[in-house]
Amino acid sequence: MKKRFLLWLIFFAIVVSLSGYKPADNISLYIVHTNDIHGHIKPYQDGKGGLNNLFTLIHILKNEEHCDILIDSGDLIHKGNFIDKYSNGVATFKIFDKMGYDIFVPGNQELKEDFSTYMRFKRILKTSFLVFNVKNNGKLIGDLPYKIMEKKGIKVVFIGLSYDTEKDYLRNYKGWEDVEFLDVNMELSKIIGYLKDRTDIITLISHNGVEYDKKIAQQFPEIDIIFSGHDHQKLDEGIKVGDTIILETGCYLRNVGVLKLTVDKKTKKIAGYQANLIPVDDFKKDNRCITKLILRYDKKYNKSGNNVVGYLNEPLDTFKKSTTFTAKAFLSVTDADCALINDGSERELLSEGEVTKEWIYMKSPYPNTVVTVSLNAEDYNELKESLSKYPYFFFYELKKLNSNKVTIVMDSYIARKLKLEAIDTKISVQDAQIKYLKK
Repeated sequence: MKKRFLLWLIFFAIVVSLSGYKPADNISLYIVHTNDIHGHIKPYQDGKGGLNNLFTLIHILKNEEHCDILIDSGDLIHKGNFIDKYSNGVATFKIFDKMGYDIFVPGNQELKEDFSTYMRFKRILKTSFLVFNVKNNGKLIGDLPYKIMEKKGIKVVFIGLSYDTEKDYLRNYKGWEDVEFLDVNMELSKIIGYLKDRTDIITLISHNGVEYDKKIAQQFPEIDIIFSGHDHQKLDEGIKVGDTIILETGCYLRNVGVLKLTVDKKTKKIAGYQANLIPVDDFKKDNRCITKLILRYDKKYNKSGNNVVGYLNEPLDTFKKSTTFTAKAFLSVTDADCALINDGSERELLSEGEVTKEWIYMKSPYPNTVVTVSLNAEDYNELKESLSKYPYFFFYELKKLNSNKVTIVMDSYIARKLKLEAIDTKISVQDAQIKYLKK
């Protein structure tokens, strides 16, 4: 680990020397960022990732003076460990609170809870919730719409843009009946108009995905940096739209983003930058407070997750392998001829060896069941043709298909979305995979 950071420091020194600026003319400002952790509290099977390792990495970065400001752009909860699943995200927030973040912008997963639970998240996490675009009961749901932080004599403003894509889904949750999504462009115009002469650097923390944020960057060139989230894109060195830098780390706490800004001492404007993703490795260090907290919550919420349900002779280390495994599992509990899988439901890749119940639920976190759909050959071919333009749909044909009738197995969500008449096996997608593993 020490060697990696030494190389990293040397690389940054070279970047600065090549920029043509003397060190005395510049200020180095470091912003560390994460997004879409999704309840990945414990390390992966290889020992990497997890909040314990994150805590160590943040500590190292701060000691090396490479973490002036620490932010997260949302979706801290859901789709992760059983601690997260069975505490409805509450335990995740309690552990995350120990990380020392300066700013948090809630994503759609934080909002997809009863409003009282969302407010509990706010009380637990003792940092600023930034949201300017969502109101409930006539009030903004964040602590502030934006926050100005002065570091090393530089005023940086962080503006919080929470999820804005689906306007009506929140009303399905208790307490969100009066939710209101404000016009983002109108509100941003007001905020930026007010801030542009009061701050040195304008940043936006947005939980809406890179494509959405590219449009924001085009419309508001005054924004210097956008910290993105939601679509799980891994932008190793970031991208630029005009002069706006857009950054995202991927998902599930595989990497932490470190942005080094070279700021001109006189103008207090960005003279250069370097963006990197640092892997959340296994640091072999016992952070007692974090470890004890995770163990306590694991004991409380993870009653059966550590049970070994099977063994993989080879890893499911690509999404093609993962979807093929799921297809074979679905076919094994039905008499279907082929399977239709949406690889968007494959959320975790599994290593070779023992597989626990918790890892099956992390691989396939959605509460769907296995269903079958019967079509004649013509309708089946038409369905395949219509879905061929969507790369996330995967057909797996087990045997030569009958020329007159084809039975397809899929999960209940796909059948619902495609408006197909289906027969429900009442077997959960997780149980189907567990049964297949046990064969």
